[in-house]
Amino acid sequence: MLAMSACGTERGANATPNIDVNALIANIEDARKITGVNDLDSHLPGDINRPSSYDTESPAPCRPVFNQEAIFGADWTQFRSVTYNAPTNTGPGQARGIADVIQAVGVYADDGAARSAFNRLAPALESCIALNLPAYSFTLGRPDASTITLYSNLWKIVYKVDSSVLIDVATIGFTGSGKAARDITDTISSRVP
Repeated sequence: MLAMSACGTERGANATPNIDVNALIANIEDARKITGVNDLDSHLPGDINRPSSYDTESPAPCRPVFNQEAIFGADWTQFRSVTYNAPTNTGPGQARGIADVIQAVGVYADDGAARSAFNRLAPALESCIALNLPAYSFTLGRPDASTITLYSNLWKIVYKVDSSVLIDVATIGFTGSGKAARDITDTISSRVP
C-alpha cells in the first residue's frame, strides 16, 4: 500500500452531500474499546484515500477478499481506509504476531451506486469458495440483505451497504475478532446520516 494523505478524497461534482467519509471512520479509541486491544496504534501506510490494489495476483473471484479496488470499484466519490495494529505474543519465547483492524469506507453518488458495488461481492465470493483454494478457505454469511460476512480461522471480514456508503472491515490476530469486525462495522454504519 502507498502512504497517502490522511484525508478522504472527493471526486467529481456529484459527490453525496452531507456525508464526510472521514467522520464515518472508527477512531483509534473506538477501535481499542471495541477490540479490547489497548496497544492498537495507527499504521500510517494503511491510512489511504484510494482503494488499495493488494492481492492482484489472486484468482479474479477471490480479489474482493483483500483487494479494495475489487471491493469498491471505481464509482465511489469519497474513500478512506485506515489500519490499526498492535504486536501480540510479546513475551519471552512466544511467537510474535500482529493484531490488525482494517476499515475501509466508500461513499457513492447515490444509494443505487453503493448497492451495485455491494451486489457484485456475494457472487464473486461464492465463486471463490467454489475454487476450494486453501488460502481462501472461509465461510460466507448473509445475516441480512445489507451485510456479508467472511470468516476463516484467521481473519474476519464484514461488508455492509448503508444508504450511499459501502463499508469493509477486516480483523485478525486477537480473541473476539469476529464480534469486533461486526461492532466496528455497526459503529461506522451508525454514523451514516
